[in-house]
Amino acid sequence: MKRHQENTNELLLDDIYESKNPAVVKYALQVVAEEMDKAHERATIRVAQRFRHLLSPQMQQALAAQYPVTALAASA
Repeated sequence: MKRHQENTNELLLDDIYESKNPAVVKYALQVVAEEMDKAHERATIRVAQRFRHLLSPQMQQALAAQYPVTALAASA
């Protein structure tokens, strides 16, 4: 069901979400998969940051070098 609102600045993407165009569907699924991969990695690193004390000293150093806490916070 499409929602239409007059005189509002709300972005409504129903026409895209409900599209039957194969190119739109394919691209939307591709983008969602890519974003889910990024979100999964970000979540995993956040858990590692929170429980870094459980990692070996070598892995703690690698974590700090590859994923500084400030960089991770900025991407969240």
